[in-house]
This record gives sequence, C-alpha cells and structure tokens, in this order.
Amino acid sequence: MFSTRTYVVGLILCDEGHRLKNCENQTYCALAGMKAQRRVLLSGTPIQNDLLEYFSLVHFVNAGILGEAGEFRRKYERPIVRGRDADATDNEHRIGKEKLEELIAVVSRCIIRRTNDILSKDLPVKREHVVCCPLTPIQRRMYLAFINSSAVKKQITGSVMLP
Repeated sequence: MFSTRTYVVGLILCDEGHRLKNCENQTYCALAGMKAQRRVLLSGTPIQNDLLEYFSLVHFVNAGILGEAGEFRRKYERPIVRGRDADATDNEHRIGKEKLEELIAVVSRCIIRRTNDILSKDLPVKREHVVCCPLTPIQRRMYLAFINSSAVKKQITGSVMLP
C-alpha cells in the first residue's frame, strides 16, 4: 500500500542550476514538487537577460519572493524591458532603471554572485592543450563526401547565395 505521508527534505542542492530556467520543464516540476527546507542552485553559466528565466531560478530557491509569474511580469519584466527599448521615453527609461534596481535589491537576499574578478584570484592559471589526431577512415570518407558534394561546390563557386 502506498503511504500518504509527506516527507520534507532538508536541502535540495542542484548543480548546473541554470538548467532550471524554465518553470515548465519536467526536471523543474519534479524538484519543485519536493518539500524542502532549503534549496540551492549552483551554476557557472552566466544568467542572461531573459527576465522570466531569472524569475524561474529565483522562484525555485525562494518561492514567492518575486510573487507569481504574472505579478513578476507586471511589476518588473514589462517596465524593465520597456525601459530598455530604443523608443522608450525618458520616464520609461527612469522607471525601467528603478524597477531593475528594486529587483536586484530583492533578489540579492537569495543570490550570491561570484564574478571572474573575485574567482580569478583563487583559480589556477588556465592552460589549454590542443591535441591533433587523424580522422578515422569513416570520418575521412564522410568529410570527403561532404566537401565534394554538389551543394558545397555550388557554395564555393558562388552559384548559390549564402543565407
């Protein structure tokens, strides 16, 4: 018989946390469905300018701090995006900047950012090693078939416009 008891996990720690940038993917839903006292996301990937992705990450670790998605869109996303538009008025630019600063202040309570300036002091010097190796027989046949194809020859001779 299936138990109806609810279990609470002490900590959910997600490496590659940037993968949870969409509230609707299966991984997000499964992890968000777990009762947890604390949630932590780790990511070495910079968070880009997509504010809804940013909302998803913050909402995962601290549900409700930014309200629900619709409220977040109205309060932060729309004014910030409008303020960044080239056609925005001075007032819209000002409001967008204010909303961005307000968002940063709220989120700074649950996000710790480590910039390259900070981390580079503690990391060893990056070393790259380039290793060249010959193609396998099948890779060589595929490469030759590709470069000798009519499509590539047309591109090289200029008979077909590049997209």
